[in-house]
Amino acid sequence: MSGSLVLLLLTPAAPVPKPPPPPIEVTARRYIHPPRFIVVNGVQQQVTVDDGNYIEVTIRNTSSEAISFKSRHELGDLVYMKSTNEKGVEVTKVGYHLLYLCSSIAKLVELKPGESATVIAHLLQDWPHTDDSRKPGKYTASVVFAFDRIKAESAEKFELEMVK
Repeated sequence: MSGSLVLLLLTPAAPVPKPPPPPIEVTARRYIHPPRFIVVNGVQQQVTVDDGNYIEVTIRNTSSEAISFKSRHELGDLVYMKSTNEKGVEVTKVGYHLLYLCSSIAKLVELKPGESATVIAHLLQDWPHTDDSRKPGKYTASVVFAFDRIKAESAEKFELEMVK
C-alpha cells in the first residue's frame, strides 16, 4: 500500500498593523450649566437650566497638520453622544441633535496642530425622547467626534439612569 505524506507547516503570520490613532483627541467632563434669565410679563426671572446632564467637550488636534471640518453651525455639530444600555446595545442615533437645525450652508472650521476647541453638549441630545427608546434602566454614555473618515471616542464614560 502506497500513500502520500502531506506535511503542513504552520508559521506565524506577520503581525497585522494597527491603524494609526485618529488625529483628534476627545475629552469630556461634567459641566454645571449656569442659570439663564428670561423676562416674563416685564419681570426678569432666573431659570435653572442645569439638569445634571451637561458636559464640556474638548476636541484637540493631535496631528502635525491643520485639520478642517465642514459644519452647518459649529464644531459641536460633529459631536454626538453614544449611549448604550446594560446589554451594550446603542440606544442613541448619530446626529439626532441636528434634526431641526435650520442652516444648510456649511462653513469651514479649522484646528491648527495642538489647537483645541471646547463645546458644551448634553448627554441626552442624540437620544430620541420616546417611551420606546428611553426605557427605565442604567446606561453608559461617551462622546464621539466624527467627520468624514475621522472618528474619535472619549475615554471618559458617564453613567445615566432612566426612571419612569
